[in-house]
Amino acid sequence: MIKEKINSIKNSIPNNVKLIAVSKTKSVEDILEAYNAGQRDFGENKVQELINKIDKLPKDINWHMIGHLQTNKVKDCIRNEIVLIHSVDSIKLAKEIDKESKKKNKITNILIEINIGNEDSKFGISPSELEDFLEQIKELSNINVEGLMCVAPNTNDTSKYFRQMNELARKYNLKELSMGMTNDYKEAINEGSTMIRLGTLIFGERNYMKEKIDKIMTIMEEIDYGFKDDQNNNLVEDDDKWNDFSKFYYLLSPEELLKTKCGVCWDQVELERNLFEKNNIDCKTYFIYIDDNKNLPSHTFLTYSVDNIFYWFEHSWYNYKGIHKYNNEKDMLEDIKNKFIDSRKDEVDENYKLYLYEYKKPNYHISCDEFYEYIKTQKRII
Repeated sequence: MIKEKINSIKNSIPNNVKLIAVSKTKSVEDILEAYNAGQRDFGENKVQELINKIDKLPKDINWHMIGHLQTNKVKDCIRNEIVLIHSVDSIKLAKEIDKESKKKNKITNILIEINIGNEDSKFGISPSELEDFLEQIKELSNINVEGLMCVAPNTNDTSKYFRQMNELARKYNLKELSMGMTNDYKEAINEGSTMIRLGTLIFGERNYMKEKIDKIMTIMEEIDYGFKDDQNNNLVEDDDKWNDFSKFYYLLSPEELLKTKCGVCWDQVELERNLFEKNNIDCKTYFIYIDDNKNLPSHTFLTYSVDNIFYWFEHSWYNYKGIHKYNNEKDMLEDIKNKFIDSRKDEVDENYKLYLYEYKKPNYHISCDEFYEYIKTQKRII
């Protein structure tokens, strides 16, 4: 079936248009079926999924990174199997690609992502920023700008946006245009696309449950930003990353943090919840506080309901330990409690009190003592 779809698409498009099979969430078996049909260019949205597939599939596949790329994931994308990064949307990202490419003595091909519809929900620079962007990139010797990429707005008339992209490419003498997906690739080709990114048309309908879980993981990666590894593999605060997110701050002052060792970042939790709501993912946030007169740090656990199935994503800074699936919320909370207690059994005394409650944001900054009193007034689950 996949073979017939690929052959049909290739027979219908011009020879100068490259077909990129979007294989995100697809199995190795599906990709191999496409490979055996002669397909060699595949696109992935998530770095970790891409790396896993590179290791399991034939080495002559040309991989394309087409999803949003974070700077802390760049080093994994600088490898010969990845022939093109489609989604460069900031000078900071371009500089990181250049830096990592220098380390490996490699020239990395990129496309600049354009937010052609100026949509808040999409990544990319605006068309008006392109000239300055290209000027700054000239200074980066280990990246090569091949062209532009866009995801057109979901409207009945995408042609006008593709036409604008073509005009930008011609204006700045850029040869590649990555634009056009399953629903609009024909319009994109008519307006000069040289690469089309097709998934559903090749592999069939998407696995929406898996995509929702993948989206959750992507959000978690985006918000898990405040620390970096130092040369001794310790986690240290990364001032550059903190400055990128001015909305985030600790509830307690630096002096109080040093005194109590207890830091609570309400705004981080609030942003996490807002991101999930924006992506139509139901979630609840639970806060665990352990009181054993040692002032140990409190912990926040985010749990998610995806199509009435409960998941707990167990993680710490940059370390994702796994996804746990439960039949009901009660079992999930019991497991969280047990894992939390088990992780602290060598640190707490026998007379500890454990508080687990659903997160509710206080509307003001509070001191340590007020914080302790605040959590004790909340509805305890355990």
